[in-house]
Amino acid sequence: MLANRPEQSTQKEEEYLTPAEMAQFLKISMVTLWHWDKKRITRPLRIGNLKRYRKSDLEKIIVEFGKHVG
Repeated sequence: MLANRPEQSTQKEEEYLTPAEMAQFLKISMVTLWHWDKKRITRPLRIGNLKRYRKSDLEKIIVEFGKHVG
């Protein structure tokens, strides 16, 4: 019977970063991060009054900037 089988998760669980963690990883200021949010370079999630960034988005930003820099 399939109803009682535990779900097998093939995807890893998404990790989320605070604005301070995101800025630290990117080595930018909080003001720059705010500007990037306004320019839609970064796309924070809103959870109530909190902002969170997907770690997978951070990795995409790093790859994208690597193309432009190097």
